Amino acid sequence: MKKRFLLLFMISVLLVLVTGCGEAKEATNFDFNKSVMKAINQSIVDKYQNVSDLEYDYYIHDGSDLEKAAVEGFKMAQDTDHVGAFVDFEQNDDHLKIVDGSDGQILCTTRCIFKNRNVDITVYYKENREYNLQKNEIYSKLAQEAMSAGYDDLNKYILDYYAQYGFNTESVDLFLDDVLMNNSGLTPYTAVDCEVSAVYAKPELLKRAGINTGIGMGTVFVVLIFIAFIIYLMRFIPVLFGGKKKEEQKVEKKPAVSQNALADKKAPLPPAFVADDNENLVDDTELTAVITAALMAYLGSGSGEKPAAYTDSADGLVVRSIRRVR
Repeated sequence: MKKRFLLLFMISVLLVLVTGCGEAKEATNFDFNKSVMKAINQSIVDKYQNVSDLEYDYYIHDGSDLEKAAVEGFKMAQDTDHVGAFVDFEQNDDHLKIVDGSDGQILCTTRCIFKNRNVDITVYYKENREYNLQKNEIYSKLAQEAMSAGYDDLNKYILDYYAQYGFNTESVDLFLDDVLMNNSGLTPYTAVDCEVSAVYAKPELLKRAGINTGIGMGTVFVVLIFIAFIIYLMRFIPVLFGGKKKEEQKVEKKPAVSQNALADKKAPLPPAFVADDNENLVDDTELTAVITAALMAYLGSGSGEKPAAYTDSADGLVVRSIRRVR
């Protein structure tokens, strides 16, 4: 039971996290009015979505960052995405997204309807502090005028004296915004940059992703095959430089070593055992006589006594060892 409860709890937390990440939080970097931002976005689209070649050249070379981004974005949407002619703005505010950006900016996205495909334009805004300064100064002047005219309510004073000029008199704040934006050309936010992106349906996105994946994998395999071919050709490099082919190269066998050569490599014999080439070993009468006398003396003593060869003889000859005399 505890395991099931723990599993359900983890699933609930995961769903909450996914839902929170999927929903964009409303911008809070500075105070804004959705209607004003939407109107500014639409004015940017009207001004830059269809420019002449002369205007395009001017904006690209001498325009601001906003103007360059706008004309380039709409041109790419026409040339690459083929969105067609502009039709109208999306009236459903569900597509209006206002979120915080970096460096204290606010991003406002508006959807535009084109003939072949919808387009989203995202404008980057930063707070216009000059606008707030001018608004505060006008508010102080209006308050002094209302007091001089005997009005305790500033809203009533604005309604009585400025409604006839066509200004928005629903509130003091809206009246001040109307005066500054229409008469002074100031806006509470300054557009500094923008992005233009065509809207594709999910099947189209999957198709494009599949095509891009196929192109990428195909490119990788082609490069690998090319590398393998280069490695195969490297075996012919020795032939080009005058060498022999690998299969023609034979392993040279070492010559067999004869027994005489091995004998020659042995340590030299002592001089006593080295035969003299000039010495005649067959006709050596003195050596034969000595050996014969020694054998006869040894064989003549059969009683186990000391051989006669080791006894004193009349001529004093005693055989101690046999050695070849040089």
